[in-house]
Amino acid sequence: EKVEADPKIEKFIKDCENRPICRHTTLVNLISSGCLRLMRYTLLLDEIAKYTQVDHPDFQYAVKAIECSKDVSTFVNSGIREAENYQTLVSIQNNLDRSFIDLSNNPFVMEYKAFDLMQHRLLHFEKVTCKLPESEDVALKALLLDGYFVLLEIKDDKFLLKCDNWAEIEPHSTKDKQKSNIQIPIMRIADINVHASKTDKRTLVVVNVAASPQLAYNLETESRNAKDEWLKQIEQAKK
Repeated sequence: EKVEADPKIEKFIKDCENRPICRHTTLVNLISSGCLRLMRYTLLLDEIAKYTQVDHPDFQYAVKAIECSKDVSTFVNSGIREAENYQTLVSIQNNLDRSFIDLSNNPFVMEYKAFDLMQHRLLHFEKVTCKLPESEDVALKALLLDGYFVLLEIKDDKFLLKCDNWAEIEPHSTKDKQKSNIQIPIMRIADINVHASKTDKRTLVVVNVAASPQLAYNLETESRNAKDEWLKQIEQAKK
């Protein structure tokens, strides 16, 4: 974005990319080439081990090299994912509208006024659709943080942190008179149960068991695989 906004920087990068030593490779491709090369090393070592006799002195070293190469690739990919997730969180934070929470005087909202996205690590995220039987579908950004599950309403280019009626009351749930009916879109991981919908293969059901009555969020994902990934990520975060 900064490159596109500054013609001088854009021209400088283009001039560098056009130099013979760069072989007409773009800056983006040059940055990623190191990571891509790591995967090729693993493939190369696999081929070496494949054509090396098991009783040959070098075979055990080839196997060990494969293991080390895979460990390095896993470490690098993890670092890349962490960096990308951090940048995603920064972008969301810069476009976050939390006025509903900040201006609310509801006592059940007070503890969330100090909640800061940037104090947490982003583990998984996706655009989902909240399905309600008697209302229009709502586009949400679901965030899985270390310790929290957060739902943000998508409004144009903004993300709204607000309390709204996105959830259904769980059947057989009892109501505690000391608790509020307000639906807080910030849930502790320890306070949610998650399972696949019985009627829709793409839908994830997140139940806030700490709410009274308990609240169920029916979140439609992009695909069945995306739903399965959410199940896996949330279960891992709960451990």
